[in-house]
Amino acid sequence: MIKQWGPLKCPSNVTTKHLWQPVPALVFNSQTILYSSVYCHWDGYPEFNGVKLVENFNSYDAAAELIDGGDISALWTNAGWQNETLPTTGPLYYSSRGEDTPPRLDKDLNEYLCNGEEYAYLFTDGEWVCYDLHGDTHPDIVKQVQISPKVPALS
Repeated sequence: MIKQWGPLKCPSNVTTKHLWQPVPALVFNSQTILYSSVYCHWDGYPEFNGVKLVENFNSYDAAAELIDGGDISALWTNAGWQNETLPTTGPLYYSSRGEDTPPRLDKDLNEYLCNGEEYAYLFTDGEWVCYDLHGDTHPDIVKQVQISPKVPALS
């Protein structure tokens, strides 16, 4: 079921969208009071990161391990920091080049969604949910969008 709601109750010094590039985030709700999330720099749209989350991080343990690694440059890649080919495909964490970028903690979903991302992902009840925070009609309106696998090209 696709949902839409708003407005968000963001502090006045927080904008709900970045204009220069997608700034997606991934959040994992561990059934605690806090929401743990990380920033992911590339390919935040549901047709890529959303699909990769569903395909590769579709359990509580896999989602927790993903978030526990800290901020991510690319969610699903086999290219390293010097553009070398890595032996496996997976997340490219900023920590792999020495940066300290631990997960962010937010007290509730509203606080998480007010952090300025264009897309936000939540792992809850055993599945990933994507929120579009572009605010096309109103900057504080949040829409839940469907994560759909890529359709193969016709030959």
